[in-house]
Formats: sequence, structure tokens, C-alpha cells
Amino acid sequence: LSAYDEGLSLPTEHAQLMCLRTQQIVGHETGITRTVDPLAGSYFIESLTDEMECQILALMAKVEEQGGMIQAIRSGWLEDQIADARVSGQRALETGERTVVGVNRFAGGDETPINIHVIRADEWAEKRAEYLRAYRAQRDQPKTEAALARVEEAMRGDVNMIPVIMDALRDRATLGEIHRAMRNAHGFEIDY
Repeated sequence: LSAYDEGLSLPTEHAQLMCLRTQQIVGHETGITRTVDPLAGSYFIESLTDEMECQILALMAKVEEQGGMIQAIRSGWLEDQIADARVSGQRALETGERTVVGVNRFAGGDETPINIHVIRADEWAEKRAEYLRAYRAQRDQPKTEAALARVEEAMRGDVNMIPVIMDALRDRATLGEIHRAMRNAHGFEIDY
């Protein structure tokens, strides 16, 4: 279950509590958690699951036809697929082919506005940048750079990345730096 305002922002405390209470009611008052298969092998649910599996496998096959995920990203194919899905999804919503209750069906005009959690991105970004400057100033930079080079090298090979990443974290590399090293290993040099 998602909080009712999650599509608008980070959930507010009230929305999180409503979500939790709904889960608790379903879990504890109905007794649904006392059975392994509460839908008792429902044909309809099983058919939806099978349909979803077929769609996933077909999409995975298309990615493989592109030469794998990395090639699909590099060629722009994946981005095109995402854009096409957005457009067709929006079209289905606008034509009524797809129903979203409260958006294109059963939308009430006199609903109470939802209070959303406001993120002060400017303040947060500046505080985070300040923290990162201080964090980086306190580390042994050559040691960190060597650890990041090992991450990049390991990413090009066929090794378990977890120990290499853990070593880089111990040498005070940031998650962003580790992610960049992993991307660089495959030719994705993106700065953010």
C-alpha cells in the first residue's frame, strides 16, 4: 500500500499513518495473514500474473535483441521505449481506455486539497554540498582514488562487486563516486 500523497511528494506523516493503519486493519482485523494463499489460487489473479510474466519476458527478449541492457541504453532504444510508454499511457488515460479512479473516472470537483510535504531543495542541496566538502576534506584522497580505481577495474571484470565496494566505502568514497566509477567502466561518463 502506498501513501495517498506519494504521487505528489514525499508522504506526509498523516498519509504514512493512514497507510500503516490500513495495512494493519487488513492484516489483523481480517485475518488475511493467517493463510498462505488468501486468494485460494484465483484463476483471474493467476491469469494476470501469467500475462505480466509474458510481457516481462517479451521485453527482456527485445532488450537482448538490442545487444543487452548497456547497448540498449547507449543506442537510445531504452529511452525511446520509456518515452513511447509515457505517451501511450497518457493517451489511454485521456481516451478512457485506462481508468484511474479520481483522475479520469469518479473525480470529485469539491475535494479537500491535499497538504503535501514541501522539500526545500535549495537548502537541502547546499547543506549536502557543505557536508560532502567537509567529508572529502577529512579523507586520504590518494587512498580513496585508488579504491575507486579498483571499483572501476572490478566492474570491467567478472568479480563479486560487494567486497570491492565495501573497501571503497571504508576508504571514504561516496556512493556517488562509486556509482560514477561503475558507470565509467562501461563508458557512461555522466556528471550530475
